Amino acid sequence: MSTSTPARPADIESSLFPSSSSHDQPITDFFSDNDEDHIFFKDSNPNSIPSPRQVLRICLNLKYLIDQLIPIAYDSSAVLAADSEILTPKVLRLVYEAAGGEGYGAPGTSSRKYRSCLVFALLKVSGWFEELSVTEIHDCDLYLLRSETAQYLAAVIIEKEKNIRYLFHMLTHKFVVNLNLVNSEPSNVLELAVDMHSTRVIGSEGFQRCVKWLWKGWIVQSDVNPACFVVYKDSGVNSFRTHFDPGRLKTPLYQNILEVVFSLVYLGLYTLIVNQSEKHLQPLSVTEAGFFLFTVSFILDELIKVYHVGVASVLQSFWNMFNDFMYLMIAGAMCLRFVALNSMVPDFAESTDRSSYRLLALVAPFMWIRLLLFLDVERFVGVMIIIVKEMMRESIIFFFLLITVIIGFLQGFLSLDSSDGERTSTYLIVTELLKGVLGGGDLNSFNHFVYPYSSILYYSYTFLIQVILINILVALFSSAYSKIYSNSIDEYMALFTQKVLRYSRAPDAQVYVPPLNIIEIFISPLSFILSESQFRQLNDHIMLVIYSPFLLYVAISETRTARKISYNRLRQLADDANEYNREWDLTDGYVDGEGHDGNMNHVSRDLREQREAEAEDPWFSVGKFWIAEVNNISKINTNEALTSVEEVKNQARLDKLESKIDRLTKLIEKMAEDKSD
Repeated sequence: MSTSTPARPADIESSLFPSSSSHDQPITDFFSDNDEDHIFFKDSNPNSIPSPRQVLRICLNLKYLIDQLIPIAYDSSAVLAADSEILTPKVLRLVYEAAGGEGYGAPGTSSRKYRSCLVFALLKVSGWFEELSVTEIHDCDLYLLRSETAQYLAAVIIEKEKNIRYLFHMLTHKFVVNLNLVNSEPSNVLELAVDMHSTRVIGSEGFQRCVKWLWKGWIVQSDVNPACFVVYKDSGVNSFRTHFDPGRLKTPLYQNILEVVFSLVYLGLYTLIVNQSEKHLQPLSVTEAGFFLFTVSFILDELIKVYHVGVASVLQSFWNMFNDFMYLMIAGAMCLRFVALNSMVPDFAESTDRSSYRLLALVAPFMWIRLLLFLDVERFVGVMIIIVKEMMRESIIFFFLLITVIIGFLQGFLSLDSSDGERTSTYLIVTELLKGVLGGGDLNSFNHFVYPYSSILYYSYTFLIQVILINILVALFSSAYSKIYSNSIDEYMALFTQKVLRYSRAPDAQVYVPPLNIIEIFISPLSFILSESQFRQLNDHIMLVIYSPFLLYVAISETRTARKISYNRLRQLADDANEYNREWDLTDGYVDGEGHDGNMNHVSRDLREQREAEAEDPWFSVGKFWIAEVNNISKINTNEALTSVEEVKNQARLDKLESKIDRLTKLIEKMAEDKSD
C-alpha cells in the first residue's frame, strides 16, 4: 500500500490497543530458577512464618486497633463506604504496622514475613467480634460492625497486593495461633473465610483468582509439607506424556467431572431397574448388581468420611444428610430384594420383592435432585440451591412453632376423647390434624365428636395454622429469597469456593472416585506388606489403567492449556492472562492451534493491517487533543462525584444540627412555661 502512514500518538495507541487486565502482570518474580518446588514464598519454611505466639500478638494488636477505631456503633454504610472518613489510608497503614517487624514490608525483611498472616489475623479477629455479639447482646450492633470492619480491611489488603506469588502465600498457607496455651489447628484464609461465610473477603478479586487456580489444578498441595501449596510446575509443558498422569486427578475440576459422569451412570442404572415390569420374581440382573455395587461404594465412602471427619461434621452438611437418607432407603430395598431371592416361601418372596420395588420407586426424586450437588458449579443452579437451602434453614422457626401447636392441640383432642372414660377416636384426631397442616382438613369431622367442644378446638386449630403460621412461613421464605438473591453473586462465589475446598481441603493420597473406591479397599491390605513407595507405584499403575480414557481427555485438555500458558510466559504475563479472547483487545493474540511464533505473527499482522486501514485517510485519526479531553472529562466527573458526596454529607450534618437546635429550642420553651406556671 502506497499511502503514507501519519504519525500516531502513543496515548492513542495505548487506548485503542489496550492490555489492561489485572491478570496481565509480569510473572518474572513468580517463577524463579532458584525455586525448585515453585513454592509461592521462597522463605516458606517453619522459621520464615510467624510463630503461633506471634500470630496471637498480631491478632491482639488488630483487635485493639479496631476497638479504638470503632468506639461506638456508627452507621455501617458510613464506615464501610469507599469514601469512608473512618477507614482512611492512615488506618490501613496502621493495620500493616500492627504486624511489626522491620523493613516496611519490603521483600526479604521480617515485616514481610509477619504481614503474610495479616488477612488470617483479621478474619480471626472478626470471629472474636462475632462471638462477642452473641454473648454481649447489649452491644450486638457495635461488635457486628467491628467484625464487618475487620473483614473489610482483610478484603482491602487482598485487593492491594499485586504480587500474586506473595498473595497466594497469604491465602493458602496454613497458620497456627496460640489460644489459651493451646495451638489451634492449622488453617488458611481460604478455609477460614468459607467457615465464617465472609462473602466480602470471598468476593475479592485476588481471593477468587486463587480459587480459580485451585479449581484448575494450577495450585496443588505440597507432598512434602501439607501446610504449603505449590504451583503445578508442569502447567506450561507442551508434552502429552507429562499430563497423562494419575496425579492430576487430584484437580477439583477433574474430580467433579468424574463424579458427574458416575452419577449419570448411577441414575441410568436406577432408571433401567425401576422401569422393569416383571410380574413374578426374577433373579438378580446385571443392571441390579451394578446399581447395588454403586450404592455400596457410596455408603463406604460416607463411612470413611465419618471415620476421618466425625459424625457431627457430616451431619452439619445438608447434602450429606440428603445422600445418607437416600442410601438408607436403597439399602433397605436391597435387603428386601436379597431376602426375597433367598426365601423358600413363594408367596412371601413375591410380596417382599414387590415391597423392595416399591421402596426403590420412592427414591426417584432423591436420585434426580442429587444431580444438583454436582451441577452447582453453574451459576444459575448454584444460586437456586443457596436460596432453597436458606429457605429450609429459615423454615426451622416455622416447624418449631408448628410442632408445638400440634402437640398442644393433640393433647386437647385426646383429653376430650378420653373424657367419657375410653379413647376411640385417636386415628381420626391424628389424621385430621395432619390434614389441617396440608390444607386438606374437614371442618365437619368433629361435629359428632364431643360436640361443640371439639368443633371449637378444631376451628381454632385451623385458624392458627392456615391464617397465622402459614403466613409466617411465606414471610420467612420471602425474606430468605430476597436476602440471597440481592447478594446472589457473592453467595455463589462462596458456594463455589466451598466446593473447591471440599476437594482440596483434605485430598486423598490416591483418588478413587466411587464406585472405584472398592478397588482401593481391596488393595489396602497390601500397604502393610509393601513399602510406601512400592504401594504408591502400585496405586499409580492401577489408576493409570482404570482412568486411562479420562486421562486421555485430561492430557489433551492440559496440553492445549499449556500452549496458552507458554505463550503468556513468552510475553511476560501471568499464566491466566488471555483466558478469554476480547474483541476490543487486538494484543491478546492467542489463537488455539497455532504455535508460539504463529501467535506472535498473528498479533503483528493484525496490528499492522489495523494501522494500514486507519491510515488510508490522514484525517481519520482523532488526535491527541481528543484523548486529552476525554481524560479530562473523566477527572471532572470524578471530582464532581466526590464533591457531590461531600455536599450530601455536609447537608446531612446541617439537617442533624438543625434538628438538634429545634429540639433544644422546644425544651427551653417548655422549661420557661413550667417556670412561669
